[in-house]
Amino acid sequence: MEYRPTWCEINLDNLIENYCNIQRHVGKDVTVMPIVKADSYGHGAVECARALYEEGSKCFGVAVDDEGIQLRKNGIEAPILIMGYTPKDHIDKIIKWGLTPTVYQVDFARELSKRASKAVKIHVKLDTGMGRLGFRKEESISAIMEIAGMKNIEIEGIFSHFAVSDQRDKTYSYRQLRIFEETILDLEKMGLNIPIKHMANSGGIIDIKESHYDMVRPGIMLYGLMPSEEVGRDSVKLKPVKAFFTRIAHIKYIYPGESVSYGRTYIAKKKMLVATLPVGYADGYSRLLSNKAQVVIKGKRYPVIGTVCMDQIIVDITGSKDLAVGDKVVLYGEGLPIEEIAEHMGTINYEISCMTKERVPKVYIKEGVVHKVVNPIVE
Repeated sequence: MEYRPTWCEINLDNLIENYCNIQRHVGKDVTVMPIVKADSYGHGAVECARALYEEGSKCFGVAVDDEGIQLRKNGIEAPILIMGYTPKDHIDKIIKWGLTPTVYQVDFARELSKRASKAVKIHVKLDTGMGRLGFRKEESISAIMEIAGMKNIEIEGIFSHFAVSDQRDKTYSYRQLRIFEETILDLEKMGLNIPIKHMANSGGIIDIKESHYDMVRPGIMLYGLMPSEEVGRDSVKLKPVKAFFTRIAHIKYIYPGESVSYGRTYIAKKKMLVATLPVGYADGYSRLLSNKAQVVIKGKRYPVIGTVCMDQIIVDITGSKDLAVGDKVVLYGEGLPIEEIAEHMGTINYEISCMTKERVPKVYIKEGVVHKVVNPIVE
């Protein structure tokens, strides 16, 4: 092993299988736009986008312009939608790199129109109940019609975003759908027909068929994780793409009254066998997991004891008979769901997936073997 013995494995075979299963679920007439923002939810945007692009993905979604530029610099030529905020002083960048901005302010559209030397495709966003970016219903028609009349502006798409599509009760989601469809109908009455309509995030893809429209935006589900426990888990077959591993660095005994780690939050009541693992909160293994989480070694669970350090954790392996320095340890993944880690921390699987840091190498698996190792800290 030429890389550090704390690493993530990213299974590109599972990623592609998830993408294909999502496409089958929504049907061939609906475009699937993989969401690769936040470094593909911690999976590595460049390698994930490459794999999906080679599979035939027609477009990608990111949150900020730099994420789109990163993909362009790495050979992704498909349309890239910036779904978040783009400052006016970044307009020249997005034009240069051929990125599609989201527009929800008339003055941004004016500035874009002024700076563009040829037609720039945009998507306009409606706020149907999320309360974030987007035109409110009462302002949307006049604003969008004004934008549609601007020079060098082509409104390619219109979209909104669900607030609670991952909840069992879909009342609010259908209210959002109604607002979205009413706005589209009003625009069509004014003579504006926008080609691409999209609203479905992972929850919408799974549970709200009416929201599929022309395009869907799978995020967390693309990486084999469910947006919540309340959606229809059996409607789309998914496989987790990411697993987090380390290896045992040291094994020793501690004795009654002795403590481990900072703050002496764990004090031994008996003779114990403990293992030190070279992973910590600087790698994305949160301090909130102190004295809570478990790891899996050779198929058996062992508890984390003491405070999670910046670079190391300690686990109680008392009773084990065959563990040794160098043995592989599952932090999450094989036999240890990421949702369990999220529950210990009082958060969601999305956040845990995004937490692994730059110094953790990513080992990409393709066709069952190591395809590539990405280790930014030494590249």
